[in-house]
Amino acid sequence: MLKFPDEAESRKIGMGKIEKIIKLGQYALAGSVLIGILTPAFSYPKNSIDGVFEAAASSYEDSNDIKLDEQSVSYAYGVNKNTKVKVSAHHHYIVDGSEKAKYDGNEITAGFTQKYNNYIETDVSVGAVYLDNHRTDKRKNYFKYNAKIIAKPVKDAAISLEHSDDFLFKEAIITDDKNQLLSGKTTKLSGSWRVSKRVIVEGSVQHRKFSDGNVSRHKRAALLYGISPDVPWIWAGAEVQSLSYDEKKNNYWSPTGYKAYALIANGNFPVSKKLNVNVSGSVNRTKEANQNWALGYTAGVGADFTLNDNSHVKADAMYLKSSRDGVDWSGKRVGVSFAYSHY
Repeated sequence: MLKFPDEAESRKIGMGKIEKIIKLGQYALAGSVLIGILTPAFSYPKNSIDGVFEAAASSYEDSNDIKLDEQSVSYAYGVNKNTKVKVSAHHHYIVDGSEKAKYDGNEITAGFTQKYNNYIETDVSVGAVYLDNHRTDKRKNYFKYNAKIIAKPVKDAAISLEHSDDFLFKEAIITDDKNQLLSGKTTKLSGSWRVSKRVIVEGSVQHRKFSDGNVSRHKRAALLYGISPDVPWIWAGAEVQSLSYDEKKNNYWSPTGYKAYALIANGNFPVSKKLNVNVSGSVNRTKEANQNWALGYTAGVGADFTLNDNSHVKADAMYLKSSRDGVDWSGKRVGVSFAYSHY
């Protein structure tokens, strides 16, 4: 399935303030992790997960000589059945081989999810990011946020409205005319509806303003059919996407007109009581303004292994092939994560 990058607009805050925020966040994260690990399981009601600790690592690289390695830890705690709080820390190491540039990015984030009733839920987070540019020996600091409201007006249907402001380097390494990594503000409206046991409809509309003043608009719609809606489940269908930018930039892929049509499929298969395997893939036809039609595809595989009642390990890999500005493009990613739940 095609994935377009998220973007965000830059905002500077003082070094002393940002470092204080980061230090406080790190202390909070460490304390939460210790609580999650050291608190005895028997002190919590059974069959109700109160906290989840997760550690993850991933590596991504593409044909443009971009490489991104990421490590993260997070802890989510259920204060009650309607409220959950979460803290996380991430480290990103970025290499732009074409520009011979290297970056270190670190961030700390805290947030909460609140369920008000069966119809309305909110998810809010704030955080601090600091980015070191090894080529210029400069550090850039950033305040990030994300706010999301989810509505479930009827059974098996959900609508969400989300607004965020964040760096873009976590999903795409693109720079402005001054060779600064871009950030930006994103607003996205999404919806999904399980029309019947075997039919799901999805759609989204997204508006994005970059820190260099550029604006992108992305639309997506998909129709999925459940070949096997129960375990093991297999879903297949069709997807259409469009993407456009106000300005075409030389520094990054920014088509003024782009459309893609794809056949998509995914499935999950229990191999044993402890092991589940999932696969996904798509074949697509894409068209950019002033370019010929191109063929692309994605292929992904993952596994989820249960270690015991409280913990499990996941691993995944994905390969993407497409065309950008009339030139073949490809990317690949591998990741692994460990999660521990206490009751």
